[in-house]
Amino acid sequence: MEKAQNNYIWDYFKDIEGLRKHRLSTLKNGVNDMRESSERYVPVTLPSLPFKDGEFDILLSAHFLFMYADRLDYQFHI
Repeated sequence: MEKAQNNYIWDYFKDIEGLRKHRLSTLKNGVNDMRESSERYVPVTLPSLPFKDGEFDILLSAHFLFMYADRLDYQFHI
């Protein structure tokens, strides 16, 4: 982040340290939720999912495009 900090507008997070604290807090909350409500999570390996077509109206993943770029090409996303 140090090298890329000029690429961001620091209105919501005032600095890198504020962003770091927020991300760590979010990570801890997510881990706690997974421990407390493990039945709500379904471990899978993309691109195969154990759900029927049309079972969901929408699926959101914040890092999907970046995390699977080595396995899922442009045509997949189209």
